[in-house]
Amino acid sequence: MRMNEVDFFSFSSGRCIDSTISMFLILVVAFFTACHQDKNFLVLDVQKTVVSEVDITEIAEQITAIRLETNYDCVLSAIRDVRKDDSLLFILSHRVIYLFDINGNFKKVITKRGRGPGEISVSMFEIDKKNKEIIAIGDSGEQIIHYKYDGTVVKQTKFANIRDFSVFNDVFWIIVTMPPKDAQTGFYDVCLLMADKNWEVFDTIRLHTVETPAINVGTKYVSSGEYCLFLNYPNIAFEQTIRDTLYRIEGSNLIPELRINHGQYGNMQSSGYYNLTSLPIIRLSERYLIAHYITIENSQLEQYFFCYDFITEKKYHTNGGFTDNVFRTGKIQLSSIGLFSNEFFYYKWSDELSESFPERTEDDNPVLFIGTLKK
Repeated sequence: MRMNEVDFFSFSSGRCIDSTISMFLILVVAFFTACHQDKNFLVLDVQKTVVSEVDITEIAEQITAIRLETNYDCVLSAIRDVRKDDSLLFILSHRVIYLFDINGNFKKVITKRGRGPGEISVSMFEIDKKNKEIIAIGDSGEQIIHYKYDGTVVKQTKFANIRDFSVFNDVFWIIVTMPPKDAQTGFYDVCLLMADKNWEVFDTIRLHTVETPAINVGTKYVSSGEYCLFLNYPNIAFEQTIRDTLYRIEGSNLIPELRINHGQYGNMQSSGYYNLTSLPIIRLSERYLIAHYITIENSQLEQYFFCYDFITEKKYHTNGGFTDNVFRTGKIQLSSIGLFSNEFFYYKWSDELSESFPERTEDDNPVLFIGTLKK
């Protein structure tokens, strides 16, 4: 068993909105006409911002490198998600939740992968810091198990077609796909549900319809600023204006907050396909927004990240991710550590750690990096 070190670098209403999609589009276009006259509504032109190398220290004030312990009970693969509560780290890897401490010491396996009694293949999870619980959702989007931090099962329940969920103010904010009422149409409703801690739904916002329910499970569509929640529509090829807009959630209403303008790059091509895939637009904190998108030209796939600083109004546009100029691990792609945390994570394997962590081998777990954004 390896002991670990940490490297620290400091620098309401209960109603359902059920209009038809065509009427919805008309209303949205009208709303956007008004919004463009509102000085508080931002339109950020991505393609007019020069692509360049962007050091992570442009937006981060500190980064901690955590050498995760490796033993037979915790051999990790890709790290899908991380949650943090004081000195505890909850890490999702190959559909299992592992518990480490902030120094990288392994504590226990929280979930048991499988489909038998008490088993679950985790696709997404959240922690409830107030009640010290972990809420795990199975890969089908239906099975739900609540655990105490020590791994004790609190309760199990079922839900239908969960694609994403977050916890805020004792409310579950849940993205679901509703099966079509008419099997011949084949269209699914995508809805944002609000439920209490017993998973009883008390409010629903119908977002739009899709031809298939193929929305990425576990992708985060709900993000946060300092005091409120934001939603990006969970569909990568939906109508451009709606797809590229971030909405502020106010009660049962979605208020357009800003729009990412990809210009002609974001339009459908004559072939009927998009050469741009817009992934979720998220608020990393009150200060920063990140839009991740992928382009395909001449069979060449490229990943881009656009970041906006609400304080300085500075725009960053980079190919492949930010540059790790602290630990020199190459390009990095940031993931948020839950709502309202002001923290992000990324991870690296031994082949990318030769400069800063030459002792790491291919048999070791990755090094986890946790950063804090500038305020």
